[in-house]
Amino acid sequence: MDFETIDSARRTLGLGKGATMSEIEEAYNRLAFQFHPDRNPDASAKEKFKEVERAYSALRDYCSWYVYSFRRKDVEKTLMVYNGGKKPRDFTR
Repeated sequence: MDFETIDSARRTLGLGKGATMSEIEEAYNRLAFQFHPDRNPDASAKEKFKEVERAYSALRDYCSWYVYSFRRKDVEKTLMVYNGGKKPRDFTR
């Protein structure tokens, strides 16, 4: 996932850096409601709705990856402290 995509997704949803997942969901819900084809018959609304969905999906995936990565590193550090400085994957060698 490149940062240009993430920055573009943030701009699409009208968010700045450091937006929380709650803020991302709130922006998505607001824009999806506004541009949903069932609510907005304008032809450009359908494309805007798809763009909003793609942006939300990219940010949601990025947030999930970031949390997973952060927690994994935290767990590795904890295991290293309790296991004489060996990383978890070192135990299989």
